Amino acid sequence: MKIIRHIAKRVLASEPIALALGVQNLSSNKSWLLAADVLLECWALRISDQFEQAEWEALQLEKLKKLLIQAENVPFWKKSFDQLSFDPLAITSVRQISELPIVTRQKLQNNSADFIAANIPQWRFINATTSGSTGQPLSFYQDKRDNIRRYINNFQEQYYAGDGKDRKIMILGLENHHDLDTLGERYSASEIENPARRQSVFPFIESSTRTLITTASNLKRLAYIAQYERRKLHFRKILYRGEALKKEERQYLSSAFGCELFTTYGSRECSLIGIECAEHSLHLAPWMNFVEVVDDNGRPLPDDTKGDIVITFFENFAMPFIRYMIGDQGRISGRLCKCGRKSKTLFLAGRSPEYIHVKGLISIPLSAFTRFIDENLAGKVIRYQIISRPSSLIFRYVPRSIDEEKIDRVREYFENLVQKKLSIYTEEVSEILPDENGKVQFFKRAEVDAL
Repeated sequence: MKIIRHIAKRVLASEPIALALGVQNLSSNKSWLLAADVLLECWALRISDQFEQAEWEALQLEKLKKLLIQAENVPFWKKSFDQLSFDPLAITSVRQISELPIVTRQKLQNNSADFIAANIPQWRFINATTSGSTGQPLSFYQDKRDNIRRYINNFQEQYYAGDGKDRKIMILGLENHHDLDTLGERYSASEIENPARRQSVFPFIESSTRTLITTASNLKRLAYIAQYERRKLHFRKILYRGEALKKEERQYLSSAFGCELFTTYGSRECSLIGIECAEHSLHLAPWMNFVEVVDDNGRPLPDDTKGDIVITFFENFAMPFIRYMIGDQGRISGRLCKCGRKSKTLFLAGRSPEYIHVKGLISIPLSAFTRFIDENLAGKVIRYQIISRPSSLIFRYVPRSIDEEKIDRVREYFENLVQKKLSIYTEEVSEILPDENGKVQFFKRAEVDAL
């Protein structure tokens, strides 16, 4: 068994076969190489269920060294290594990465050219953009090796939820997630919104029990439309991405669709970070990332201590994300999960605080606005969005059952918070659709005041 586990580690530590052989178009007649990668890595990931924590750390150290050696071809990291006398070849533990600086989204936005590798062929660079749900969209480069890993991790996601490879899959939205393109029948969120088009979509769902892959926003919208049209839609299981659901929302949606819900935790920048298992624990994905939880000074915190989540992503050699502060908070638990896996689990605690900046005032936490909305408009609006502009704030909402008096209270509350130094507008709309990444941007920051 030790030999089998050793072979599995070698597979997980190596770059994909297709990439090593320089195949630029995996949809070509050489797609059998991708099939070989899928077969090998899925097997290795099944074997990894038996890995002890020490084995995971050994694998992570090997992958981290390769990433750091590659990072010497990146201006920012080359300069950082030289200033700190940091030798990637000399590290003996993944924890030594804490010697390196934290990288924020703002730093990447302001100095993106300094984070691009000079030695990677152009065909491996893939343009990507984050959703901007925090008000700060980021344009960056993915590495084609990551796209291969993303595709393979789809099967691992199903496996963690208690199944093997499910052949009957429906994908709703997630148009930018090309790793899902060949997994099943895909429908856009706009097709669900179109009354005529959904008359063919709903019978498709009802014709056979399927696994649904979608986002939390699309799932809530589907449940609302199905209830409105008095349709009973059932799935075998639902795998949702992109946004968190509250406990009561999960319970409602599970009941509405007659199945269990499972999620993953990840990002456009750092791919898969965690997968929910059949026991509903969110396991880290140590073959993809090294995850730290840090304090306000960027120092690693012990297990079971809440802090900012920092990711070192192993699979992007074109634009390495090393000690990247992702914008979320949480804690890592070392307690073993009942599912039997030895990988650590992650408990999320929401986004790192966002602020509304008001000239002449101390910045106001976004939570001061959202807390009031959640307490006063719960059940009254379907969705809402706050748009921050240099001299104004807009509260945009989709009503369920709300009167003008409550909207006036929101407007008055916002005006008092900003001491009337910003103009406050409210805007009733019929829908706020998820963006191409499948997320509803509940907070947007704009640089101009034009409405």
